[in-house]
Parts: sequence; structure tokens; C-alpha cells
Amino acid sequence: MIKAFKEVWKGRLVGVVNFPFGISPLRSVEFEMNEAWENGAEEVDVVASPYLAMDDFGKYKEYVRSLIGLAREVGFDIVKIIVEAPVLDDYVLSKVAKAIYELKADFLKTATGTLHKTSLRDVYLVKASAPGLEVKASGGIREPVQALAFMEAGASVIGTSTGIGIVDEFLRLKKALR
Repeated sequence: MIKAFKEVWKGRLVGVVNFPFGISPLRSVEFEMNEAWENGAEEVDVVASPYLAMDDFGKYKEYVRSLIGLAREVGFDIVKIIVEAPVLDDYVLSKVAKAIYELKADFLKTATGTLHKTSLRDVYLVKASAPGLEVKASGGIREPVQALAFMEAGASVIGTSTGIGIVDEFLRLKKALR
């Protein structure tokens, strides 16, 4: 799929690996990363199981450390760790954000967008816990004012399957304000 997009897309391509549950063995994740890289992906979004974070935070942190290390070895210059923030309680989400920042991922991505909707609270907690960490808010963002609110809460990137619609609606709103 990435290879086909590479032929028509002028921007950077992102490979998503360990999707959707974040529980694959590292060998499998490494294979997926290599395949994405060889097909033209320049960034990688990697799911890390929120259930591991809740069950054994030490193992979670080591798993994330390994994911980031693998991604860097493959060649990715942008690594986003997807955490499924909506299923984490405030305390665990705060610990996860701090760990991801400490382990030097480039972004924490709030959700895969397939299982749960991200809240403004999720983004706020991540930024309050790890102010230097970039946040990609994903999961249920469908409207321009909603996207702006997430950016105001600290997200630097919005992940949505309705991006064109959001931009079109935002342009209509701006036009109405003239």
C-alpha cells in the first residue's frame, strides 16, 4: 500500500506498525518496520499496548524502548508511539507520557482512531505531564472547531480520516466571518 502511495503522493509517508493492539513480538514489529521503510515510509507510528502499561509498567517501558530503538535502526527519523490514551487512567497516562518523552520518541499519538475517541483531557494530561513531548491527537476528531480545541490543548498534529472535510468546513466558517 505504501509503495502505491509513494508513486502519487508528494509528502512524507507514514507506516503504521504493530496495529491495532500493540502486542506483537519485537521480531514481527521489526519485520513490519523494515517492510514499511523499504516501501517508502519515512515516519512510523507504532502501537504499544495500553494493557501492558496498566499491567506491568516496567515491561511496557522496556517494550517502548525497544520499539523506538528498532525504528531508529531501520532509519525512521520520526517515531510516534500510539498509546490508546482513552483506556488509560490519569495516573498511568501521565507515567506513559513521561516515559515516552524520556525515551526520546518524537510524538505520543493518543489513539489508533479505530477503537476509542480521544478527549481534550487526554491531550491536556499528556502535555501537562511531559510539556516537551509532541502530541498527535487521533480518534474521533471530525470538525474544525474540535480540531482547533485539540490544538489549543497542546496537540501539534491532528490525525483524522476526515481531514479534507475539516479543512473545507473551516474555510466555509472563515468565509462566513468576513
